[in-house]
Amino acid sequence: MAITLIIIYLGRLIVVTATNPIILIPALLAGFVLNPLWYIWLGLVFWRKG
Repeated sequence: MAITLIIIYLGRLIVVTATNPIILIPALLAGFVLNPLWYIWLGLVFWRKG
């Protein structure tokens, strides 16, 4: 997940348009797949410990 966020950050510094596939693909991957999975996993971990 951190790698996709770094790619998005560096891509926005270098490429100005957000519709460029260099930025669009990692942004979609991070926003719709990786971040929700991360929060679901984190919630399950906290739920089991509580």
